[in-house]
Amino acid sequence: MAAFSNGPSIIPLLCFFILFCGLNSACKDLIFVKDLAFSNHLPTNGGLYYIDTKGTASRSHCAVLCTLATPCCAGVLFHINTGTCHILRSRLYESSVDFSRIDAGWEYLAVSPSCCEQGWHLFDGHCYRYVQTVANWNEAKDHCKNQGGYLTIIETEMENTWIKETFLPAWNQDTCVPEINLCCNLWIGASDQDREGLFQWVNNNSLAYTPWFPGEPNDEGNEDCVQLCNSGQWNDESCSVTDNALCEKEL
Repeated sequence: MAAFSNGPSIIPLLCFFILFCGLNSACKDLIFVKDLAFSNHLPTNGGLYYIDTKGTASRSHCAVLCTLATPCCAGVLFHINTGTCHILRSRLYESSVDFSRIDAGWEYLAVSPSCCEQGWHLFDGHCYRYVQTVANWNEAKDHCKNQGGYLTIIETEMENTWIKETFLPAWNQDTCVPEINLCCNLWIGASDQDREGLFQWVNNNSLAYTPWFPGEPNDEGNEDCVQLCNSGQWNDESCSVTDNALCEKEL
């Protein structure tokens, strides 16, 4: 699996730990890590990351709101002057933030560990794992099943955008070999192997959200399986091609 850093390499990562337990009968025991690498910054696409936004009296109350959130909260952004509390559906990554822009007064506290197992990444109540492998589509599907999950099912533009922004930097580090600048070799869980032209997810549901690359799907050379492209668009490809994979599972 590709490695993900917790903050930009040019800014040191400094943390402190806060344990919240017994503050409310509905709360979970969580450890919050204050990551100074993201101080005074907000994500460039807030709508992608915020479950909710509340006004709070304190940092501690902001953290309690995180423990009560649905879906599972990955952390909070708290403004030390206004008391504004953004509750996050995913942790922040380097690709989440424009570090040339300053938003003074914001603190970032990530839940550590997240609701997901080690090596999996939380978003909107689901866990995702990028698998650097050499596998055809059916092998990738079996690998995800053996990990207790399934080859990723992408149902919304928000989910597709988060996957692109979170995992695309990992593709580009060492594993991305574009084919005519189209794809970077990542299988997702859609195919039309059972009935030509009728693409379905691995759970047999039809595709409702379909950001195909222009001209796709074209079934050129019996292309029955779907890749996520480096642009965030989709491409149909021969299921025998060996690619990396993205696994998903529910909490």
